Amino acid sequence: MATFNQQNQTVYGGQNNAETINQVQYRTERITLEAAREQLDEVIDVACAEDSQLDQLGRDELIAARQDLETGDTATATRRLERARAWLADSVGLATLAATVGQIVGGLSG
Repeated sequence: MATFNQQNQTVYGGQNNAETINQVQYRTERITLEAAREQLDEVIDVACAEDSQLDQLGRDELIAARQDLETGDTATATRRLERARAWLADSVGLATLAATVGQIVGGLSG
């Protein structure tokens, strides 16, 4: 796993020619619903902060996914989290949160 700065960007994870390809690696061991909810609560806290660059649709997806996890609907939560992960990855400064969401998804489906 590499961590380095490239033109004011912090890059986490495996890299191949960092200018063109990002290899995203997520853990695949199963996690409990309680652990997923706790991790998602932390993501929501950061993503919903006043200075966050995440738009309202991304925030709504995270909150709806949290509600789905509360009811045990992991399939719907996983779909919502995938959409939220894409919004996080496109938002300035939230790539680390996108990776965390990817780990939650990997743990739910692993």
